[in-house]
Amino acid sequence: MKKALKIVLAIIAVLIIAAILFAIFSPKPLPQMTTAVVEQGTVTQTIDLSGNLAYPQTRQVAFTQSGQVDGVYVALGSIVFEGDILAKFADGATKLPDGSTVTTTGLLITAPISGVVTGVLATPDTLVAAGQPVVVIDGPTRSFQVHAQVTESDVVTLSMQAFDATVTVDALPGVTFAGFVTSIAPSAIPLQGVVSYDAIITLDHIITDGKGGFDDLRAGMSASVSVITKTISDAIHIPQRAVLTHDDGSKFVRVISDNKEFGYDERAVIAGLRGDNGIIVITDGLAVGEPVVVSIKK
Repeated sequence: MKKALKIVLAIIAVLIIAAILFAIFSPKPLPQMTTAVVEQGTVTQTIDLSGNLAYPQTRQVAFTQSGQVDGVYVALGSIVFEGDILAKFADGATKLPDGSTVTTTGLLITAPISGVVTGVLATPDTLVAAGQPVVVIDGPTRSFQVHAQVTESDVVTLSMQAFDATVTVDALPGVTFAGFVTSIAPSAIPLQGVVSYDAIITLDHIITDGKGGFDDLRAGMSASVSVITKTISDAIHIPQRAVLTHDDGSKFVRVISDNKEFGYDERAVIAGLRGDNGIIVITDGLAVGEPVVVSIKK
C-alpha cells in the first residue's frame, strides 16, 4: 500500500514539474494584431468646408434724382438681363416732401447686370429721393459662389495659392460642381470662441450630372466644399495608425516578421504627407507589399 502511494506521489510530482517546465519554456502566444499591407498609389490631401451659396454681386439700383415712381416693372424673383427697364418716373412736375418741385420726363432705371430681383423697395406713386434704392439685383445669372469659414489651422495652406475644389449642394443630390478658391479674408472672425476666416469658392462647371444643374441653384442653399491642397502620385502609403513615434521624435513601424517573441520587428521610417482617409505617405523605410502592424489588442 505504501509503495503504491509513493508511486502515485512520484507521478504527481513529475507532472507538476513538467507543467512548470512547459510554462517556462513553451513559446508564448503572439498578441492579436490588426495588420495592413504597404500600398502604392495616389494620395490626396483635402480640406473640407461648408457654407451657403451666394451670387457674386448685389446691386442696388436707384434713380439719380428725386421724384415720384410711375411704374415698377419687376417683382421679387424676376429674372432680368442687363439693360432691362426696372422702373420709371412719372412725367411732369412732382412736389417733394421738402416743398420743392421737380420735373421728370421719362426718367428710367435699368438693370446694370443680369440676375435675379431680390428686392423691390418702391411701388407706383411712391416718392423716392435721389440715390434711394428702388430695386435690388443679385447676379450675374448662373454665377454662384460658396461663402464658407476656414479654421486658423487651414487658412495658411489655403492662402498659398488658388486651389481647385469640388462642390456639392444638399438640394441637388448626385450633382458635383468644379470650382476654385477665389479669396480668403485677411482678418479673422471669432465665432463661438473659434477663430475662422471667410472664404469664397467660385463655381465653374459641372463635373458629374445628377438631378439638376446651375439653373436649379438658389442663393442661401447649403453647400459642401472639398479643397484639394496636395496630390502625390505613385506614393508608398500605409494607415496613419501604423506609424509610431519614439521619445526623440523619430518615426517607426512594426513590420511582420518571424520574431518568435513579438511577431514583428521595429523599423525606422520617414513619413511624409498625411492624406485623406487616414493614409500617410512613407518616403523611406518600406517596400510595397510588406505587412505592417496597425494595432495590437491588449
